[in-house]
Amino acid sequence: MIIKKNTHAPLRFPRFYTEHQPIRYEIEFTESCKYRFGTDDDNDINKLFGVAFITWGSVWFTLKSIGRVIVKRKLSEFKSLHHYNSFRFGWRYNPLMNEFESFEYGYKNGVRFFEYMESFVMGEVFKLSLIPIGYFSRDGMIYYMGGSRLYDHYAAPEKCLMYQLHPYFGGNRKATQDMEIKMRRL
Repeated sequence: MIIKKNTHAPLRFPRFYTEHQPIRYEIEFTESCKYRFGTDDDNDINKLFGVAFITWGSVWFTLKSIGRVIVKRKLSEFKSLHHYNSFRFGWRYNPLMNEFESFEYGYKNGVRFFEYMESFVMGEVFKLSLIPIGYFSRDGMIYYMGGSRLYDHYAAPEKCLMYQLHPYFGGNRKATQDMEIKMRRL
């Protein structure tokens, strides 16, 4: 997966589904994933992969967002479906430690949450699994959303339309160079 310079993400069409299915990848960060802005943007969490839940609440949330964009004429006010209920793995480069940090990252009812998981070094190959019933795992270890606070953060709807979320660099900043993340679906 390559995120091109001056973009947030490669063009990917969403994959929709209704059954809760595990999403598993083997991941390796390359030298090209190292970056530094020298500002608070260094603390932004980039995204690897995840899932968004489409519910009536998320549709209403997005429609209200579109209304704010039209009234205020500010595209930055737009919030998409996955800004309401979603979860995914996040990452950022820590230049002081020369390592990549991984995070739980998501939204519950429009409120963003994230929590540090652990760090990886460049070239380390690791497996990540996301099971859309409210927990993450890495190499067989299970990370519940927010540790023991699973139900405080997110309890996935029993049945709903979902779509897979793909890699995304930055919050407001775009990739400073072409970034290759080796991702192999398992």
